[in-house]
Order: sequence, then C-alpha cells, then structure tokens
Amino acid sequence: MEVFRKYIIVFLILIFGVLSFYYVSATIKNPNTFNVIISLSCLFLFVIFNSILSSVSNLYISAMTHILMAVFLFLFFYNFGVNLITALVISLVYLVLQAYGYLIIYYFEKERLKINWLGIFKTSWRCASWFLVFVVAIIFAIKFDASIFENSAIKNAIEKTNPIFSKLNLPNPSSKITDFSKLQIPQDQLQQFKGLNLDMSNLKNIENINLNDISKQLNINLKGQETISDIVVVYLKNFWNGLNDNMKLVAKIIIAVFVITTIQPVFWVLGIILSIIALPIIAILGKLKFYSKETEQATKEKIVV
Repeated sequence: MEVFRKYIIVFLILIFGVLSFYYVSATIKNPNTFNVIISLSCLFLFVIFNSILSSVSNLYISAMTHILMAVFLFLFFYNFGVNLITALVISLVYLVLQAYGYLIIYYFEKERLKINWLGIFKTSWRCASWFLVFVVAIIFAIKFDASIFENSAIKNAIEKTNPIFSKLNLPNPSSKITDFSKLQIPQDQLQQFKGLNLDMSNLKNIENINLNDISKQLNINLKGQETISDIVVVYLKNFWNGLNDNMKLVAKIIIAVFVITTIQPVFWVLGIILSIIALPIIAILGKLKFYSKETEQATKEKIVV
C-alpha cells in the first residue's frame, strides 16, 4: 500500500508538472487570464505533491520522478521551437534546482523532531517558481522578434496608460497623431501655433508640414489617421529590425534579465500566500491516506570529559 501511494504521488507530480508547463507555453503564445490561472494552479498542486514526495526522503523515487519530468521538458520545449542546446539547458536547470530543493529539505528535516510542512512547501515552491520564471524569461527572449510588436496585446498595454495622459490633459495613446501634434487647433488660434504665417483657410498645408516633419523624425510614413499607439508600435518594430545580430542578442539578454527581476518578486509574494493555503490541503491529503506519519527513536552523540 505504501509503494502504491508513492507511485500515485509520482503520477500526480508528473501530470500537474506537464499541465503547468503546457499552459505556460499557451500563455506565452496567447496571454490571457485563464491560461495564467490554470498554469499557476497546476504549479501549486505540483509543489504540494512534490513536497510530500521530498519529505519521504526516498532518493531513488525522487530522482526517477524528476528525471522523467526533465525528459518531458526537453521533448516539450524542443518541439515548442527551442533549439537542442536550449532545451537541454532547460532540462538540466530543472534537475539542478530539484536536486538543490531535495537536499535542502532532507538536511532541514533531518535536524527536526517534527515535520515542518511550511518550510518544506516554501523550499519546493522556491525551486519550482525560480525554474518557471527562468523558462518564461528564456522562451520570451528567444521568441522575441519584430513580429511581437504586431500583437494586439502590445497596443492594448500602451493604451492602458490613457487615464494617466487624460489626467495630465494630454492626448492619450488612443488619440490620432493630429491630436498629439496640435493640428486640430481652431483656425482663429493658428497664429499662435509655432508662429506659422500661413493662410488661415489652408489647414491641409499645416497638416502636411507637421506630418512630414514627424514622419522624417520617426522614419515612418504617416497619413494622419494613425493613433499614437499605432505609431509607437511601428517605430519599435522598425527600431528592432534596424539592430544587427549582436545588438539583438544583447537586447534579448536584457529582456530575459528584466523578465526575471520583474516576475520573481511576484512569485515570492505568491509563495507566502499559497504556503498558508497549502497547509490545510496537505493536512487533508494526510486524512485521505496520501501519506502517513510514523515516529522513530533517534540517538544523539555528545562529548563527555
């Protein structure tokens, strides 16, 4: 029965691990709330069952479980479009982090008289979340190219700053470029616009002059109907295409570091919250006979003179 329980836990670890990274990849391809929630939920359950397995202190079963998981990760990310070396690195980083977590839990619990589920869960979560953040950063950096600026999510993110510009009484990113360049000022106020001495009835000439000026500065062919967010997206795309391969590599490294430093604190806070939720769930799993507790006597060395 004890062996059967262990293999159920192993099976659940693999299932929730696979589902978690499947939805991570789905989130990278199509960012939405559903994918994020499912991915984090599966990661949470993966960590819970991995915490139970790690506390058993069975090196062979733990090692085989995570080797199988590493093989899956290699095949999964290789088929996802990552090159062979990167897929191998991802798998090795997973094994190193899980080995680190196992050793920390093993030596941590070895010195305690009672099992500390909170400490075990936090250690397991820290290793799993670091790996997840690492994967997201690497995949995002590798997949990052000019086409990413065509994603509607980029334009939507820019336009979410609209309230800030509105409070400052400035044209927001959803405004047309003509609004931003003050080209729609009433004709009776045109004398005050950059001191232009032009025929007041010829608004089109003023539009052409300013649009041409902006077009030259941004190296973008403007027609006057574009929104500011449209122009930002096109400018970023052109800027990226203008970089050489070495600069793109440097930019991707910077992007990966930025993703890690941005997301990891979120996972740190999330770990604190989820650790509180995890304790009653682990207790319930004990009631359901997923694991059982035994007591044993221990001997301790001491120095006498």
